[in-house]
Amino acid sequence: MAYKLVIFDLDGTLLDTSEGFMIGVRHAMAKMNLPERSDAELKTLIGPRVHLSFPKMFGVEGDELVQMVQYFWEGYRGENLFKAQPFEGMLEALAKLRADGYLLAVATNKLQEQMETVLGHFGLDKCFDYLCGADVERKLDKPDIIRLAIKKSGLTDSREAVMVGDTHLDAQSAAKVGVDFIGVTYGFGYRVPADVDDPTAIGAAATPLEVVQVIEGKK
Repeated sequence: MAYKLVIFDLDGTLLDTSEGFMIGVRHAMAKMNLPERSDAELKTLIGPRVHLSFPKMFGVEGDELVQMVQYFWEGYRGENLFKAQPFEGMLEALAKLRADGYLLAVATNKLQEQMETVLGHFGLDKCFDYLCGADVERKLDKPDIIRLAIKKSGLTDSREAVMVGDTHLDAQSAAKVGVDFIGVTYGFGYRVPADVDDPTAIGAAATPLEVVQVIEGKK
């Protein structure tokens, strides 16, 4: 079945947001008097919700976790939110997909307002038909957000959509919705094509333009 909708993750797929994100994490670590961690370790936190990833790495729970998340967002806001950049070739890839008639959406764990602000800052908001982010209450998880993008598109068959992301979390979320998946190896999760071994993956892409090739069956 031909795809009609292409859904992109944001962090590590559309934008390299590592600089601003790391500032937020290190700010929270300093406030919590936590021991230093390497950049490589901290980059593994990018993508999942921090209230899920912080306990695994730092062992914080309950009120400590709530406080650390607050400190994170205290550091990751304002100008630090814009310490990011689109991956090379992304604008060209999105323009090619739109020219070829695909609907484009973003599905991210970033809060809706933050996502719209960041994409607007880089002019990427105009590249998409639908922008779907997390709700303030954090009731929506990644599969819910993907479903929201599909619903907004008007599609009734999830097989007409494909998800593009850089981590196993993205792949697992796509699988829960019944959506095919393309893993990118230029982000924060997958490093080589062999890493993209998820059951619903139809291919791996080392650049944004390779994403287009996989979607159009040219690779």
